[in-house]
Amino acid sequence: MIRVDIKKSLLGANGKFDLSVKFKIKRGEFVSILGESGEGKSTLLRVIAGLDEAFGEIEANGEFWLKNNRSLSVQKRSIGYVPQEYALFENMSVLRNLEYVSRDKILIKELLSRFGVWDLRDRGVKSLSGGQQQRVAIARALATKPKLLLLDEPLSALDVKRRESMQKLILNYTKKMNTTTIMVTHNLEEAYLMSNRVYLLKSGKLLEKKRENIVKEQMFINGKVVDFTDNSNKYDVVLLVNNSLFKTSFQKDKFPNLRVGDIIKLELK
Repeated sequence: MIRVDIKKSLLGANGKFDLSVKFKIKRGEFVSILGESGEGKSTLLRVIAGLDEAFGEIEANGEFWLKNNRSLSVQKRSIGYVPQEYALFENMSVLRNLEYVSRDKILIKELLSRFGVWDLRDRGVKSLSGGQQQRVAIARALATKPKLLLLDEPLSALDVKRRESMQKLILNYTKKMNTTTIMVTHNLEEAYLMSNRVYLLKSGKLLEKKRENIVKEQMFINGKVVDFTDNSNKYDVVLLVNNSLFKTSFQKDKFPNLRVGDIIKLELK
């Protein structure tokens, strides 16, 4: 079990606020944290990882990682951490990045193969695309067989098809290893499909959102206007929603000054 009870002062877009978070996660659970930018989601992961200071307690399987001002070093926390910037060793090849953290050559080859980057094993990570680096970073984190896996927007650089494949692979490996996972994401679908529990971080507070309520409460979607046709009293519109294009129609009086590039909110019915 992971128990987190921490406080930390942060500076957000609207000034100073306190990140005050308290929650427990059972061994092997997969938890997602949603929230707007600047709410402290990434900072929370860094505190749990031991990379940022905070006041309070973090207890993992009976061992204190943080107790008041005493903090266990990152290397002793048995975590796998994938930050948004990936943090790969740029002076090493893909293969060496994993061999640096794990001696399990069978697992390393399996992860790189399943994640579609085995053929890139001898290339330097700086030569890889963002999506390739992201997959290598996740493979490296899993190669350590961590007790706790921290993922910060882990699939943001992937196309839809690859993203869906990686979601399944991450779930398979974390279940196989009985790894507790905390994932920060802006992707509601990802949080719903992958998680046992979903939290919303807002104004420094962590609120649990029931999975069934996530579905019921999402009555609106935001879409970007890619193209539209003016047909008398209505618009035929092509919208970009979560990397997918949709065509719909609505009355002109709803958006009388519609332009390409506008972000509009539509009600789900």
